[in-house]
Amino acid sequence: VYPKIVKTSSYGRVYEVEDGVYFPSVTTVLKYGTPTPEFLMKWMIEQSKGDYARHLNHSGEASEIGTAIHSLIERILNGEEIKITDDPLDFVKGRGYYPTYNTTLAIRKGLMSFLAFWNHKNPTVEEIEVLLYSTDQYEDQYMFPFCGRCDLIAQIDGDRWLLDFKTSKKVKDVLNYKLQLTMYTMLWNS
Repeated sequence: VYPKIVKTSSYGRVYEVEDGVYFPSVTTVLKYGTPTPEFLMKWMIEQSKGDYARHLNHSGEASEIGTAIHSLIERILNGEEIKITDDPLDFVKGRGYYPTYNTTLAIRKGLMSFLAFWNHKNPTVEEIEVLLYSTDQYEDQYMFPFCGRCDLIAQIDGDRWLLDFKTSKKVKDVLNYKLQLTMYTMLWNS
C-alpha cells in the first residue's frame, strides 16, 4: 500500500509513493536544502555554549515538548478531553535531559496558545494529519517530487487554511515555515 515511509532512510524522512518511486518529506528538503536561520543558529550556539552533547540534550527537550504538544492537540481535535498533570514524564521521555516542572509549563503554554487560536478563529476541521503528495508529471518529470504531512486543514471565515503547528518561540517571518506551507499548498492544489 502506497505511500509508505522508508524506515531505512539515512537522512530525514522518505516515502515510497509508488513502486520504486521515492520522495523526501517537505521538512527533509527544507532541513538539508535551506540554511539554518540566523536566529536559530545563534540560539543553538548560545544554549550549547559550544558543547555538542549539550546541544543535543537541549534540542531533545525542545523536540519532545513540541511532539507532546502536537500529540495533545491531535487528541483535542479528535474530541478527547485532556488533563495536564504535574509530572512531565506523563508527556515526554526525557532522553538526554531531566524533565522538570518547566517542561510541563512549556507544554501548558503551547496548548494554551493553540486553544486561544482555536477559540478566536473557530475553525471547521476538514482533515487532520493528511499526507500530501502528487505523482503528476510534465514531460516525464515529477512536478512535485516531495511530500508532507499537513497537521490540519480547516475552513476559517470561508477560506481554506493549511496549518502546521509550531512550538518555536519565533514563527513570524521564518522562511522555512513559509516554504513548508507553500509546498503543502502546491501539493494540495495538485
